[in-house]
Amino acid sequence: MIEEENGEPLFSYDRKKYSQASWYKMERKKADFHRRNKISDYCEPFNIGKHFGVNSSTLAGVDLTQDVFSRMQPPFYIKKPWDNLRPEVFQLQARIYMWSTLQPPLSITILDGMNNSFQIPINQTSRLNLAQNGMLQNFVNNRTEEKIEQMKKAKWQQDPNDIDVEFDHIELFEKFVNDDRIQKYKVKIPGTNKHALQHDEFIELKEEDFDFDVKSKISELEELEREGMATKQDSMYLDSLKFSLNTPAVLQPKYFAEARGVLQYNGLGHHRDRRFFYGDNLIHDTHEYALRLNSMIRTFQKFAIANGLVSWLSHGTLYGYMYNGMTFPWDNDFDLQMPIRHLHLLAQYFNQSLVLEDPREGNGRYMIDVGSSLVTRSHGNGHGNIDARVIDIDTGMYIDLTGLSVSYSRISDKLKLQIGHMISDQNIIVEPKEEPVTDLESLKQIPLGLMTPLQLYNYSTAFKEQFSKAELRTLKENAEREIKDSKGNGWAPRKLNPAQRLEFNKLMKAYNCKNEHFSLLSELSPLRNTLFHSVPALIPNRYVDLLRHEYRVPAQYEFTVFQQNAFIPEFRSWLTYNAIRKYANIHHWYANLKSIIKSLPPNIVKQFLGLSLSDVKTMYANMVKSHDDDLLALQFASFDLTSYRVKELGILYSKLTPILKTKLLRELRRNVAPHISSPGKDAFMFNYERKLWKNVTESMDPTEVRIIEEWVMLDIYDNIVTRTDDLMNEKYYLFNISEPVKNIDRSIFAAINPQNTTSTVLDFNKIGTNFFTSKDKSWSLRSDNMLFRTDVNLVPGLFLVGATSQS
Repeated sequence: MIEEENGEPLFSYDRKKYSQASWYKMERKKADFHRRNKISDYCEPFNIGKHFGVNSSTLAGVDLTQDVFSRMQPPFYIKKPWDNLRPEVFQLQARIYMWSTLQPPLSITILDGMNNSFQIPINQTSRLNLAQNGMLQNFVNNRTEEKIEQMKKAKWQQDPNDIDVEFDHIELFEKFVNDDRIQKYKVKIPGTNKHALQHDEFIELKEEDFDFDVKSKISELEELEREGMATKQDSMYLDSLKFSLNTPAVLQPKYFAEARGVLQYNGLGHHRDRRFFYGDNLIHDTHEYALRLNSMIRTFQKFAIANGLVSWLSHGTLYGYMYNGMTFPWDNDFDLQMPIRHLHLLAQYFNQSLVLEDPREGNGRYMIDVGSSLVTRSHGNGHGNIDARVIDIDTGMYIDLTGLSVSYSRISDKLKLQIGHMISDQNIIVEPKEEPVTDLESLKQIPLGLMTPLQLYNYSTAFKEQFSKAELRTLKENAEREIKDSKGNGWAPRKLNPAQRLEFNKLMKAYNCKNEHFSLLSELSPLRNTLFHSVPALIPNRYVDLLRHEYRVPAQYEFTVFQQNAFIPEFRSWLTYNAIRKYANIHHWYANLKSIIKSLPPNIVKQFLGLSLSDVKTMYANMVKSHDDDLLALQFASFDLTSYRVKELGILYSKLTPILKTKLLRELRRNVAPHISSPGKDAFMFNYERKLWKNVTESMDPTEVRIIEEWVMLDIYDNIVTRTDDLMNEKYYLFNISEPVKNIDRSIFAAINPQNTTSTVLDFNKIGTNFFTSKDKSWSLRSDNMLFRTDVNLVPGLFLVGATSQS
């Protein structure tokens, strides 16, 4: 009955098995939750007054058996989620918990593209949704009245009860953002420079971006509260700072909770936030999974730009970008870093805000959730390593945000070579000394969160009553570890005492996240503007060096294998081994598919080190014959983006001068990037269209359905093959700027086409290195593409802008 009313299934995971009595009986026996736990610890009977903040007078005359309350609220209330369940069961529990228990967000932040955002406070006392609070019905009534007035003017007679309400959300949204009354909600953050993020090639980071005076900020926020000027977000931020300031890193609680206990989920529950877990079947629907990840990172990048917040791609996310401007297809989340100053801006202005994607671009809804340990910047017990998350409330997927700051953490051995040169060049003497003992009266003046391990131990010894036995033991072990590391035989900078380490790290301009990943300012700054998932994104200045600190990065741009996946340069993307085996028909197992393998047994790596254009076309054709709609659609949707990334690499690793490379990359981003569309559909629209297609085809002959689908696939195949031909023959439309180019540096034309310096056409097709060689009307990958051996130097001084300038 519920599914009929909703018009969609409640779950998909193992759905068919529920009709098997023996399977269901066996699964019920496994569900021994009630034998090991008190159900009352996790749920209780629902009370509308208690859980909705509604009093009896408000409910007078309301028939709850007929009203929306009874249809939308189960007869119980979830106190806290229990995730040691099957995914289809836990997702229902998580939905109920979110709807009836979880604290509502403090505000809604609505994006206007990358231009602006509007933040509207939310009533925290009521949990009623649109259907319950009357807003939806009021909207329908107002639209109906408008339609009746239009009909009267047109002298068109129709029963008002038969009128369909038309909802053009694009028209309404554009009225909204242009309404003078809404401008007071526009977010403006002092000290940021969103214009630079929107338009400039390089963003300069400064030392002060990586240091933060928490005591001054607390005083500032307390003054706002005394004056009655503090927002709800200010007050929450203040409480968080005070809590963190007085909580040692080694005792910090784990703030974020993942759905790690979900059963039979391939161990992927730890990539989903427990509170918002939904989409039980997503692990089997890789296409929708990829679409949701794509929408999430695109929305956050636009959110950051619209508000002048600086972040950059890091770790595996940066590694994936390096190849083709997209994340690795096996990654289940994203990693971004921020300077500590901008992380605090995110916390102050947006913590617990629900970010709504611009409805002209998509339907994403994402919670900004900042952890409770911002002040402490050392690893501690590891529970606070993630500073903040951007969480998709429709699935629980997330982006990890970590702040980089100066701290007393021990500098990484991986920087020994660079640090050694800096010590030598600056004649710095590194002389480790024992940490001086701080007297008890002085210790009392230091917040617990700012104490060193030895200070914490001495304080806890003097004031044992303030700590539990387990905490005292932890603090003692922490102090012993500090002493042991300081007296070891390792590298001298790692033997410094905490105060010395802090000053040394400042001097070296070495900054770390709480998981002790270190970066030098010279490696990070200036940040470079590029494209990631077809939206502007920042990457570190020396991103190859940073990746080489962390991973074994192959130096050559070539066929590369990793965890049952392979990067194929001719496709500019990663394919699974299974896909490669099938669409290359490596073992000649598929009689209806053409094989690109010339002899058996095949040398797979050698065969794929240089695919011909004919091989690529064969593999595309085999995707069509195998009805792999999703893979071919992804190849098509991401074609321009991945081609753009290869063009970036071609310019970077060409023999052009650094100045000309810098200018060309600027024009590429200004003139080509805006024409590149998203590599994936909005997930909501994808599911809606998939549902419509399913409904349409249920009454059609299966043969007719397959003919239509094959026709669409063949059309995509023709398009992608034509694009591939044009790209390899250096005549791809995307890179040929045939219209007059405004505000372009004329020296570019003179350097590229000295015979015609008056031209206003800029053809990027023939600019930069072509990584493929052409022979006998075919082409293959060159063997000297050593692109990832080291970073390329540009000339950022041509277009350098700071991240901290006023908007």
